[in-house]
Amino acid sequence: MFSNQPTPASDRLSEQRALISGASTSAPARSRNLSTPSREPRSPNNVVLPLLSREHDVSRKEATDMNTYTLAGRGNRLLLRLRLNGQRRLNSTKPEDKAKDVTPPTTIPGPGMGWIEPLKEPFRAYGRMQHRSPYMTQLSTTLIIYFLGDLSAQKVSSTEPYEPSRGLRALVIGGISSIPNYKWFMFLGNHFNYKSHVASIATKIVINQTFFTPCFNTYFFGMQSLLSGQTLAQTKQRVIDTVPTSWRNSWKLWPAVTAFSFTFVAPQYRSVFAGVIAIGWQTYLSWLNMQAQKEEDEKARVSAAAAPVTAPSTALPAA
Repeated sequence: MFSNQPTPASDRLSEQRALISGASTSAPARSRNLSTPSREPRSPNNVVLPLLSREHDVSRKEATDMNTYTLAGRGNRLLLRLRLNGQRRLNSTKPEDKAKDVTPPTTIPGPGMGWIEPLKEPFRAYGRMQHRSPYMTQLSTTLIIYFLGDLSAQKVSSTEPYEPSRGLRALVIGGISSIPNYKWFMFLGNHFNYKSHVASIATKIVINQTFFTPCFNTYFFGMQSLLSGQTLAQTKQRVIDTVPTSWRNSWKLWPAVTAFSFTFVAPQYRSVFAGVIAIGWQTYLSWLNMQAQKEEDEKARVSAAAAPVTAPSTALPAA
């Protein structure tokens, strides 16, 4: 069954060629499996670059040596990386190099604004107090404003010594009106806000001057009269003598104050700004109240002097 005849040389030659061709086709696959997987080299435009040693042009010697093909692929990738890195260095410019070339101009520093920081601290403290307890802050602020206003009014318009009773009346009037005034201005700030800023400010000024100012002036002069011990008729006359004059004069000051406050002053500092202006305004109101009181006292003396004096009867009783 089996032949013991020797194999011809041609058959042995064909078998060797088959083995060599199989090794040449399987060597790259084995080399790829043994080596680490990697991507083929690509250019910045994502185009596959040709290898230095193509797969279809591998010679028999390179096919038998698997490491030669692997090293050739790694060498191509290394050359590509070096080429790309060199191109990046040529195209890139370091910002620190540019900064070294530019010399900054020599300038003389101006005066600092550090001196204004201590002046801001009282306002910041007031803003924190206003945020924590707004009612108590408004009450204490109003009491200080009314006290200073009455004190300045007594010093300016009177040559007599300071009257503590007048100062106490001013504190009572200011303490009662502090919270309603605060609520009113908060209401005025949160309402009547239109798209036009000018229309909003004009509306707030008209409403404040039409409703709030006459009511407040009536309250101020009426309480001054009642707390000083005058009757209701005298209080009514005091209001008639003082409110129209004070209301007309308020148009000279408070519209500008209201417009500036609602335009440039933050809500938590509006009461402080208005309080500083109100010191002068309270001085005027106290002075106006003193003038009205002097006129009333003068009228009372004149009427008392003009009244007929009845002489006592000296007739003898009938017998």
